[in-house]
Amino acid sequence: MKILKYSFVVLVYLLAQQPLFSADNLPIDSESEDEDVAMVDAITETLHEAVMKGDLDRVRELVGQGADIEARAGDFDCPALHTAVSNGHMEIARYLVDECAAHIEATGGDYDYTPLHLAVYHNQLPIARLLLLRGANVYALDNEGRDLRVQLEEAIRDRIYHDADVDTMRAWLDEVLLLEGELDD
Repeated sequence: MKILKYSFVVLVYLLAQQPLFSADNLPIDSESEDEDVAMVDAITETLHEAVMKGDLDRVRELVGQGADIEARAGDFDCPALHTAVSNGHMEIARYLVDECAAHIEATGGDYDYTPLHLAVYHNQLPIARLLLLRGANVYALDNEGRDLRVQLEEAIRDRIYHDADVDTMRAWLDEVLLLEGELDD
């Protein structure tokens, strides 16, 4: 019995010294790994294309196949939620946020916009409302140091957002402030 205990202690000691499985002692098929990466990249690009086209059924299918909704792709190198917001696809945005737990504070694109910044930029009030109700941060900054309220105030001042009139932009700002609880009804 003493020999068995000693053998067990030696075995535990040896296992602790040299892991059974590590990157150094496992054979890696680099060709297979490259193919896997290429497949994931292709699925991600396909996901962004389906999001851009507004094809919710295809988006569901690709997510079911393991597409990474947070992977950056497309012309603006941003996650799928950004693509849905930019293209005004409310149902896809809702699906990504509610069923896939998309990160609503992720930044992307040239200005490091959050999905909420993009909803404002693209004049998508229903999507902005959805994001705010799901907890999007009005005070998140883009890479120019602007939060959503500053962005809206600049839009009102400069009348720059997609030919929106000043009244529309003021309504946007009031909506944001109401949802944040900073204005009385």
